Amino acid sequence: MIKLLPYVISVLGLIYFACSAWEDEPEYLPSLAYSKWKVDGVGPSSDGEKTPSKTNYQLEFINDSTFTLNLDINKVIGRYSATPYGELSFYKIMKNKDCCDSQYALKLEEILKSAHRYRISEGGITLMGNGEIYLKNQQQ
Repeated sequence: MIKLLPYVISVLGLIYFACSAWEDEPEYLPSLAYSKWKVDGVGPSSDGEKTPSKTNYQLEFINDSTFTLNLDINKVIGRYSATPYGELSFYKIMKNKDCCDSQYALKLEEILKSAHRYRISEGGITLMGNGEIYLKNQQQ
């Protein structure tokens, strides 16, 4: 029995480490700073699907606190904060003119202003608020 004790302790140790690996660990997301993203679409639409972007809208995180969003005619500029846990907020948002952009661009701006979370999605990230903005990395 005494000869089996080291094996039993080893097995119990392995079981402990295996079980602790199954605990929910927070997913750390990469920094958004110094990145450029192409808007791939917004959603969900009334039918629950993504509405693809037909225009080259671009969201740029200039540094760790400033962003720009190019719309059809206008540019939205402001501040943002993001945590590695996926929390996100946009604030001090300004726009050079309040006219001339398409309904799609206005919807994009509305979702951006309400965004409070982000997550990694297929080949990019998704911003979530009163809808979702799907972004693809501009460098790809």
